Amino acid sequence: MILSDIGSGINQNDAPRYSVNKLYDEQADEQADEQADEQADEYIITKLNLLFCYLYKENADATEIGLINEDKNGLIMILKKLDLYIEDLKVFKIMGEKPLLDLKIQTWAITEIYLSPHRVLLNKLNRSNMILKYKKAQKYISKNKKLMDLINYFIVCLHEELEGKEKRYA
Repeated sequence: MILSDIGSGINQNDAPRYSVNKLYDEQADEQADEQADEQADEYIITKLNLLFCYLYKENADATEIGLINEDKNGLIMILKKLDLYIEDLKVFKIMGEKPLLDLKIQTWAITEIYLSPHRVLLNKLNRSNMILKYKKAQKYISKNKKLMDLINYFIVCLHEELEGKEKRYA
């Protein structure tokens, strides 16, 4: 073996210099993205829980989610029409986590539409169309996506359904 072959530096330019750092940076970016997604989901779940407390507790405040006390009765009336409002609170103890989250998401979407100019179109929405739109939203938004993506897509689907019905009746 020749001494000049060991430290000549001929192959040093071909090797990546920062491969360990790049790998670490990519892993750190992925972890940061996952943490951000988890925090966003926790924030949304908190908002869903605030809405639920507002609907089912007597003196709950909903200013954090943009509702005023005058909205409560009208919103409950629409939720009852769509079978989303449950009178007996014991049902929530029996209900599993997944169906409860589905109920909260559906309630949130109806509330968002209730607070929008599309409020008048909610009278034309029935339960079967709403559930169909929710199931389609679940199908098209994969489980790896954020919870907010599912909610937003579901609201858009409901808006399109309501606007389509309005055009059919016009």
